[in-house]
Amino acid sequence: MLYIDGDMISITKGDDAALEITINKSDGTAFEMADTDTLTLTVREKPCAGCPVLLTSTSAPGSNRIILTGSATASVCPGCYSYDVQLNRADGSRFTILPDDLEPELRGRPMNWMNFIVMGEVTIP
Repeated sequence: MLYIDGDMISITKGDDAALEITINKSDGTAFEMADTDTLTLTVREKPCAGCPVLLTSTSAPGSNRIILTGSATASVCPGCYSYDVQLNRADGSRFTILPDDLEPELRGRPMNWMNFIVMGEVTIP
């Protein structure tokens, strides 16, 4: 099961999901990804280099669709984590596009944002 509420993502451990990421410019118009642009979602307990990456997925070039596989989500224990989504351009530039609604007290501190929730599973294969 996948729930998305604002920038909060909740997924059941072991489930597959596809995330469609919409990017808007600061003026509110849609941003068109180039054929070589990719999006990368990364999940860690806290947003710092000292915390291991628990889950990562990169879109196909030119696609705004990030696929989360059941095998990848199965490897993460149920709990609350931090995620972001980065736009990667062919020229090497990178832009973090999500989350875009962090509370001021969470910005710039390596504390758990609790914006990526892995829910426990009941039906275990």
